[in-house]
Amino acid sequence: MLITGCAVVAAALAAAPASDVDLARLSSPVLPLMLVPLIAALGVAGLLVAVRPAWARWWSAAATVLAVQVTGIAMVACRDWYSFAGADGTTPEQARAAVRLATGIGLAAVAAAVLSLLLLRDSADVRRLHRAHHSGQVWLGAIVAFGLPFVLVAWLESHTSGAVGQFALWWSLPWGTALAAAGLMPSWRERCGAWLSLLYSILLTLACVAAPLVDGATLRLPG
Repeated sequence: MLITGCAVVAAALAAAPASDVDLARLSSPVLPLMLVPLIAALGVAGLLVAVRPAWARWWSAAATVLAVQVTGIAMVACRDWYSFAGADGTTPEQARAAVRLATGIGLAAVAAAVLSLLLLRDSADVRRLHRAHHSGQVWLGAIVAFGLPFVLVAWLESHTSGAVGQFALWWSLPWGTALAAAGLMPSWRERCGAWLSLLYSILLTLACVAAPLVDGATLRLPG
């Protein structure tokens, strides 16, 4: 339940700007639509870890990947909200308040990731990790984690200095983590959990990219 508790904290903080008139303008362009379903999935995974002990390793592997992606989104939001200080009438105090909210989301996600990793570490199967890994998937994970951002920058013709970092934190690092975890885990349950979280994240991203161009409903890509 601790993982779910972290997800609840992150969700409460993500919803906080919407209740503040001054911060509402900031929240829509910075927090992408995919954040809410990711936090919801993290909470569900944490709940299933608690109520289905036999499948705890499956869901803790999925929760780890989801928490990594939520952390990355929060880190990008911290950077963007800090950059908004003084723009469109936004005061430095408002920007700092928003940065604190994003930091809280990130810390809650980090805590969820640590808890999930601890559950995986307690698994007897993980102690045999070095004898059962699939090196191809591990290398594929590394290529995705560090190569995908540059591919996206070239494809989208994005020339902003933070584009590589944003793409890495939003997508490539979580997806690379999922692929590498699937290659390292000796148990099929952990591998399925990692693959499930990867598939969910990819489908969620595609859905957000295809969403109608309404305020706050699409991904904010570097221009």
